[in-house]
Amino acid sequence: MHIRESTEQDIPAIVDLLKKSLGETSTPKSVNYWMWKHLNNPFGSSKVLLAEINGKLIGVRAMMQWKWQRGGQVFSALRAVDTATHPDFQGKGVFSVLTQKMVDRSKIDGVDFIFNTPNEKSLPGYLKLGWMPLRNLSVGFSFLSLLFIKNRRSVHGSIDLDTIELLCNRWNVIQQKNTLLFTPKSLDYVKWRYLDNPIIKYHIHADEDIFLALYCRKRKRINELRIAEIISINPSAHILKKVKNLIRHYSHESKANLITFTPGFKAFIPGIKICLPLGPILAVKNVNVELPSFVNLKFAYNLGDMELF
Repeated sequence: MHIRESTEQDIPAIVDLLKKSLGETSTPKSVNYWMWKHLNNPFGSSKVLLAEINGKLIGVRAMMQWKWQRGGQVFSALRAVDTATHPDFQGKGVFSVLTQKMVDRSKIDGVDFIFNTPNEKSLPGYLKLGWMPLRNLSVGFSFLSLLFIKNRRSVHGSIDLDTIELLCNRWNVIQQKNTLLFTPKSLDYVKWRYLDNPIIKYHIHADEDIFLALYCRKRKRINELRIAEIISINPSAHILKKVKNLIRHYSHESKANLITFTPGFKAFIPGIKICLPLGPILAVKNVNVELPSFVNLKFAYNLGDMELF
């Protein structure tokens, strides 16, 4: 089995392998989507390894570049995402070989750690390769009556890119005063993650006080309004009221009966709220971080930082 790094010319074959291995799921499998996700990422192009036998592509392992920051220290991270093995070669260790090769190369490249949110099926494989499960991510839930949100007025703001950039810069400075890990935000990140997203149509509100990104997910009888991102540098009573009115407006507009959010933003959310550790397991792999500080890593996250896409 030959292992090599992928090139842009390999993308059509990679997409074809994903379709053969995983089928058509909620996440699209197309050249355009792969390029948006793995080439346009402002943190850098993804690390992608391929496995071949006699020139035939049988496996792919992709990890997105990511950044986490604590105080003034920026951690270079990889986010383990897309992987696939050709149906004829599944169960023969292709995933393990590719993942271990990726870890080995990451150590040489100076990556600090790898993180992801594996499901119950894939978690055992990661544990065998040295991943450490930290905890289930906490998710906030809010229930709103349609009578409660009816006729609420929204607070509209134009999407000015310069304003977003200034807001992100000021937010990053404030986050540096905490001891938690956060993903530094920038105009490039916001544009890539939310404004230019090819598969999710986000409702976006941006002004000098807040950046808000949210969208509706329909699952059987549940209309979920997910609060993917809130960037605010001044959580005053006025700002909290503004965000609550916006969320009420979008809840009414999408006929949502459930709101999900990051527990850290509980004060911004209207309705009857509860926070529970019902999210996916956050797992990490130490690569170049000293063990004492690695064990104590604690993440401050938006749902948009952790959800699969």
